[in-house]
Amino acid sequence: MNININVINNYGELRLGRAVTSIALDPEPGFVNAFAQTPDGTIYCATSSPGRIFKIVHDQATVVFKASPDFPQILALAADSQGRILAGVAGDHAELLRLTPGADATLHSAQLFADPAVNYIWTILPQADGTVLLGTGPDGGIWQVDAQGRGALLAKTGGTNVLSLLNTTQGIVAGTDSEGLVLRLDPKTHKPFVLLDAGEGDRTARAQDPSGNIYVAAGSAQTRPGFN
Repeated sequence: MNININVINNYGELRLGRAVTSIALDPEPGFVNAFAQTPDGTIYCATSSPGRIFKIVHDQATVVFKASPDFPQILALAADSQGRILAGVAGDHAELLRLTPGADATLHSAQLFADPAVNYIWTILPQADGTVLLGTGPDGGIWQVDAQGRGALLAKTGGTNVLSLLNTTQGIVAGTDSEGLVLRLDPKTHKPFVLLDAGEGDRTARAQDPSGNIYVAAGSAQTRPGFN
């Protein structure tokens, strides 16, 4: 469905905004948690309630993976250099799944990693060497998983949940939730040190510009005076 959006610019003028297309997801999820794009340009999205992965082609979404009842939430999604989808699913504990296309046009899963200390995988960051970094909770950890599924705790952030990871020219940058920390890992020792402690929760979005500046989006569930 196409939607026309009006915007108000900095001069107070009402202008026609960019066209927006609404893509229907069936079954309709409670949450859309993550997106991933494979090297060929295909877009996938992950949902919860119910846990599904949709493949989006020409503004049409098709279910290509259904989470098992034991893992009803798909919280994180990424694509590796070979175009394989990596998904972080959660139930009583968390698992990292590697998904590959099957003959029936759906994705078939195999468990790549799980650890008793990890209840949630919030973010997945594939690396050029074939390993995968995970931001997890409630251990506040950054895990490194190799191609055989062997996992090692790379760093403890001191936070509860690591919600975002970013490759930068100065090393890995991580964002946590309730503590509101932005940390950089030392490239050699992997020891984290704080870049920003602003007291706001949920560092979920981050980017780096060509000059090396890091941008971080912050959010908080706290109600502020005058706002409901």
